Amino acid sequence: PKWKKVGENWNSILPSQEDIDLQINTILHTNAVINLGSSMVFDYSLFDKPCLFLNYDVDQKVDANWSSKKVYKFVHFRSMPTGKEVVWLNSKTEIGPKLNSILNNSTETVNYAKEWFSKINLCPVENSSKRIWASIDEIYKSCT
Repeated sequence: PKWKKVGENWNSILPSQEDIDLQINTILHTNAVINLGSSMVFDYSLFDKPCLFLNYDVDQKVDANWSSKKVYKFVHFRSMPTGKEVVWLNSKTEIGPKLNSILNNSTETVNYAKEWFSKINLCPVENSSKRIWASIDEIYKSCT
């Protein structure tokens, strides 16, 4: 990733334009994404591609107090309507079969992911930049 660190906390790392270009290129040249609880589910769904979430812990943990289950209890996952928005990988042995299955038929999963995206984002997404600038303009006007 081509990130910019703008503070000391983990959430103060922001993507650069170069990182966004890399991400889009990656999405265009892959058929699905596998990760641990990421908003990439939305990025991929916009390109009609599915996401698979790792939902198991490794045998030899580096941190005994950490669990993948904790990730899915973060506040932003509470908005997930059904659990069908991604393919859940509950063990490493499921990766191959579930990936093969979703690559052959991802329409339903992607549609659920798009519904989730619509639930948490204003649509149409193509107008996001305009809405952001209008909000910045409102803030600016209220300060002058």
